[in-house]
Amino acid sequence: MEAIEARTREVSPLGELHVGVYTLDTGAFTSLTSRVGGSSTGRDLALGRTGADAVHWKVMRIMAAVVCAGLFWLFWAVPADAETVRFRWPLDPRPAVTRAFDAPSPNWQRGHRGVDLAAGAHQPVYAAGPGTVVFAGELAGRPVVSIAHPGGLRTTYEPVRAHVRVGRTVAAGQSIGTLDEGHSGCPVAACLHWGAMWGPASRADYVDPVGLLSAVRLKPLETRLQSAR
Repeated sequence: MEAIEARTREVSPLGELHVGVYTLDTGAFTSLTSRVGGSSTGRDLALGRTGADAVHWKVMRIMAAVVCAGLFWLFWAVPADAETVRFRWPLDPRPAVTRAFDAPSPNWQRGHRGVDLAAGAHQPVYAAGPGTVVFAGELAGRPVVSIAHPGGLRTTYEPVRAHVRVGRTVAAGQSIGTLDEGHSGCPVAACLHWGAMWGPASRADYVDPVGLLSAVRLKPLETRLQSAR
């Protein structure tokens, strides 16, 4: 891995060019001094500086460290145990969206906690991403399948007659059931209501499932909660 450096440059009133170099991996700080317009160049490790000059270089060193810390966060802040997951449409071929996601605010208000996708009756429904089936059955009179994915994300599919049981591990694109008719507000023969949420159902944070179709970096739920504090 190449060393990451932060550099500061300043010309003093005496015409001297001061360059500070801070290296992240070693913590080393080096100062270079040269006179603008002159031919002499001196190398100084800034160990013997006193007074205002010492304060000046201390400030420059702190500034360089802050810059390097920002670069470190940019490249290495994602936890090593985060997992990149690619999701797909739960219907094939790619369906039309008949009703878009409308986030309720706050969560208990009216809204549309998912998207409705146009389909045909009894059409196969597929897992949008890899995970474990955590619910497969009737919920408020509707057949529902729910899948838990890594990092605390869950996706739901309704009205779907399940072909899988609770506890079953599924891959992205694996058939999980067939679509029933009768979804409320559906303008075509049948519609799949596809939902997505973070966290437990009692205090879920609903998200637009269409946004999952690009590669998603899934962090453990504990990491997400700590980041939100």
